[in-house]
This record gives sequence, C-alpha cells and structure tokens, in this order.
Amino acid sequence: MTPGRSSGTIARKARPFTATIAQERALTHPAPPFRIQSRETRTGVFEVALSGRLDALSADRLEDALAPLLATEPKALQLNLAGVSYISSRGLGVVISTIKRLHAHGGKFAMSELQPPVRKVFEIAAALPEESVFASPEEADRYFDAIQRKVTGSDV
Repeated sequence: MTPGRSSGTIARKARPFTATIAQERALTHPAPPFRIQSRETRTGVFEVALSGRLDALSADRLEDALAPLLATEPKALQLNLAGVSYISSRGLGVVISTIKRLHAHGGKFAMSELQPPVRKVFEIAAALPEESVFASPEEADRYFDAIQRKVTGSDV
C-alpha cells in the first residue's frame, strides 16, 4: 500500500444506542403480565377473563389454555376483555378460531368489556357479529340465559 492511501475499509466510530420512544417506554414501564382466569358459571358455560397484552406470545398461551376447555364442547364461552389493553393479529386469530370451534358444535360465543383500542381492532377486522359483544359479563349472562330458555323451552 502506498503512503496516504487507505486500504479500502472505512473506519466507523461506534454510535451510542438510541432507543425509540416505544423501546424506552418498554424499558421504563414494562407491560403487566398476561393473565388468564377461567370459571364455569353454570354447566357448560364458561367465562374466561383476560388481562394484559394479547400479543403473539400471550396468544399462544391463550390458545393452549382454551384447548382443553374447547375439547369439552361447551354450550357457551364468554371472553371478558376488561383487562386487555392491546391485541395483535395473532391474538385476533386465536379469538376467531375459538369462535369457529364453538360454532362447529353449536356453541355460542360472546365477548364483554372491550377496551376502546381492542374494540377498534375488531371493528376494523369486521371479525365479530355485533350481537356477540356485550358491555358487561352480566349482559352476556342474560343473553346466554335467553338462548338456553329458547332452546330448552324452560325457565332456567
């Protein structure tokens, strides 16, 4: 190599890491853990309450948690999303596949207490019939009671 000529490589100074606002927020305000709580409110009718972010990782957990419940072919399933602040496309997919599995054996599906950002995702995706979204678990219970009375012809 001749004096004054470079070898063709460019020396670069190491730049300090600059976090985006979202990355910085994630570091300083970690997301609450994703929680799944389920209970049988009456024979064959289940309420599954979720809280946290329903993203790709937690969607897999939800799918795994719902599998044994759906295997029993419940009459009805209500997802209470009061504590869900975010839903990804993977989370949306788990909800839609749950609805399809329920409907395949005649089961009913409802959701309650959707937070505005989560409701907006479902509206944009046009994924749910409006009659299956309720303001509260109690409203969903009244819906399921009416369906059951209609099917059995009795006052349950």
